[in-house]
Amino acid sequence: MRGNTLVTGGSDGSVRVWSLEKMQCIHRLAAHDNSVTSLQFDDARIVSGGSDGRVKVWDLRTGLLVRDLSTPAEAVWRVAFEDEKAVILASRAGRTIMEVCTVTVALPLHYILESYIV
Repeated sequence: MRGNTLVTGGSDGSVRVWSLEKMQCIHRLAAHDNSVTSLQFDDARIVSGGSDGRVKVWDLRTGLLVRDLSTPAEAVWRVAFEDEKAVILASRAGRTIMEVCTVTVALPLHYILESYIV
């Protein structure tokens, strides 16, 4: 909850943005193919992760999809972001991995960094 806004995620894969002032749903986002497993929001964005392995960034005011944050995984356990950095805990190839991404860059940082390794 932030001010008069509440954002919830459900087992139906939807993310809902609620106005506590009006006591009604402002946006219903068809976010994931299965349960929403993690979400966080600030004054401008929502970042959601799902058991479908996807992490998505949404515009809080319009409810529109801004972008996919990382390549799909088997499942997403946790997403957290602050300013322009996001951390994703997900399952890939049977292992739990951590990805550090920049929210405004199209590729996760670990892909960018790997391209500099000789």
